[in-house]
Amino acid sequence: MKKIILLLILITICIFSTNISLDSSDVLKLGIFPRKPVRVIYREFTPFANFLSKKLNIPVRLVLSKSYSTFENKLFNNKIDIAHMNQYQVYLLRNKPQFSVFAMNKEFGTTYLKGAIYVRKNSNISSIEDLKGKTLVFGGGKTAYMYYSTKKILKSHGLNRGDYTEKYAPTVVSAITALARGIFDAACTGNVVHKLPIVKKNGDHLKVKILTESEPFPHLPWVINNTLPVSLQRKIMNIFYSMHTTQEGRNLLKNIKIQQFIPANNYTYRFVADTIKYVEEE
Repeated sequence: MKKIILLLILITICIFSTNISLDSSDVLKLGIFPRKPVRVIYREFTPFANFLSKKLNIPVRLVLSKSYSTFENKLFNNKIDIAHMNQYQVYLLRNKPQFSVFAMNKEFGTTYLKGAIYVRKNSNISSIEDLKGKTLVFGGGKTAYMYYSTKKILKSHGLNRGDYTEKYAPTVVSAITALARGIFDAACTGNVVHKLPIVKKNGDHLKVKILTESEPFPHLPWVINNTLPVSLQRKIMNIFYSMHTTQEGRNLLKNIKIQQFIPANNYTYRFVADTIKYVEEE
């Protein structure tokens, strides 16, 4: 009897060891770019990752990064299978055929974004020309497409590199926070940043206003690693596209502050390269 019990214990240990010691290839890696602080992304996307895991019957692990460069390094080194990123990062992937855009966000009722230049409400800056000689902070730095969309505005109004001081903030949120606290004269980010709950929570949205906006461009994209089995890719896409049709899905979308995932592809972001080339001609 003791031998039988011992055998059962050993079998149980082996089973649990197998479940815990999953090879990295058996885990679907979900990468989220640092649009917000890591702690916020972790809180918002953990239920989302668990939902994907349940639907796919595959362990899903969140891959988080504190900086855009760290995120991109993980992406380029195949440490991410599904990635939420910005438009500029799609441009960086133009020579990486193993990744394809498959969806984009719908937020605040729209599938498009605009770059925006913010100033404080009590500022004496009333035109783009008034920014000459001022200090501008760019949320996300040069690795955010907002950098190029807002630089295009400045350049089209005769303000080129050297006409203003250029500083960088880790995220679009931190750029608005720094502006609201008087550290910089203007913040170049996106036109919906002041609507984000994390910005409203601090009351920073009450201290800033939009001076001007860029032309619209498609919302934030999602890409998938084409080396995944085709059947798995299709299943992932179907889960994304249909999430808004169930109450459980809508609750998860609400938690990550997204209304719906809209089908998209690489061609959707074709104009990005033209804007970047125009800005880099300075």
